[in-house]
Amino acid sequence: MALIFLDSCQDYTDPKYKYDDPGNASIVTTGGRTQPYYIQPGAGSPTANFGACRRFGVNRTNAIVGWAFMNGTSNGFTGTGYNAILRFCDSSFSGTWNDAEQCTLYYAANGYFQLQRGSTVLATSTSPTANDNNWHYIECSIVINATTGSIVLHVDGATVLNATGLNTQATANTQWNSIKLGGSTWSVYYSGDVRACDIYVLDSSGSAPWNTFLGNTKVYFTAATANGSTNNFTPQAAAWAASTAYALNAVIVDSNGNIQLVTTAGTSGSGSHPTWATTTGATTTDGGATWTCKGTPANYKYIANVPPNDTQSYLSDSTLNDVELYSFGALTSTTGVTAAAVNIRGYRDQTTTRAVRGLCKSGATTADSGSDVTIPNGVANQIDFITFFPTDPNTSAQWTISNLNAAQFGVKISV
Repeated sequence: MALIFLDSCQDYTDPKYKYDDPGNASIVTTGGRTQPYYIQPGAGSPTANFGACRRFGVNRTNAIVGWAFMNGTSNGFTGTGYNAILRFCDSSFSGTWNDAEQCTLYYAANGYFQLQRGSTVLATSTSPTANDNNWHYIECSIVINATTGSIVLHVDGATVLNATGLNTQATANTQWNSIKLGGSTWSVYYSGDVRACDIYVLDSSGSAPWNTFLGNTKVYFTAATANGSTNNFTPQAAAWAASTAYALNAVIVDSNGNIQLVTTAGTSGSGSHPTWATTTGATTTDGGATWTCKGTPANYKYIANVPPNDTQSYLSDSTLNDVELYSFGALTSTTGVTAAAVNIRGYRDQTTTRAVRGLCKSGATTADSGSDVTIPNGVANQIDFITFFPTDPNTSAQWTISNLNAAQFGVKISV
């Protein structure tokens, strides 16, 4: 299976939820391409540690990365040189920005792209493109090797750079295992208004269409909207407390037995609890916080929040083969579905090794994602990971939008 990462940028407001080392990257909540949010890789001086790094924990030689790119409304670059927009790194070595760079794709304000290994220029695009302050879809195929490295770069489906016989290997290892969006270098850096979203990463193995450029890709996010057919996990939420700072999307069960969700962060009032709204969608003012009534408890209401609220509300379970399934908001597509992905965030609170798998129920077929993801111990080590269903398990064929919208997705305790 060649698909190893997707990011719509819509399911979080802090890059730490998706990137192992977010640097000073940020999420902007308006002005995106297909949905409102996008990621800004960072802004700062050429010596700053910024850009968003995602580590994959597997060594590979080939990579294909696609992402929507916009050079901002006010031209997001300053200086006269090239600026890093995508780094292929080897986390086995420590470099200037933590993970050592094998090779890096650069972009200049004049619209040209350039591939470098350190300060050595390996290849430059033949004509300027993507410098018109509009969204463009970039796809980059890289092979890491000291003698047979290569790059193919597409912008909106057109080849703008194709070079072979390159030395794309800066470390002792013929591999990459992390990527980094952005990061400053040399005499030029982001001024802030550079945008990215709709990101995918492949490793070029497996069968079509997941072993080559996917083309102009839109990564849509939708949250759980209802419990599915099986819900074995136990919901967890703290009771209301006076004079307590509540973050956005904190959840409690109020004195009436209804779920209340923080929709304006703030500190609760002193003394006894407020008089809670009992109508779904109605709000309650509580000191500096505002709560919105979500009605009677259901498992999905504890986790279907953006941004995630981590330990303030969650679901827990310790029984092997227990599962959680949910229905999700309907999506639309006129060009087909490349894959379905289940994004899971969690940790364990015991020393015993535990693992989970993504789960899908489509029609009469229930299937898991096929490989265990070990959950780390301790809330400080919780992880955000993605499991994939490239085809419909009920038909073994490409997903149709109707089958995707009818399917349920979730998680299974596998170890």
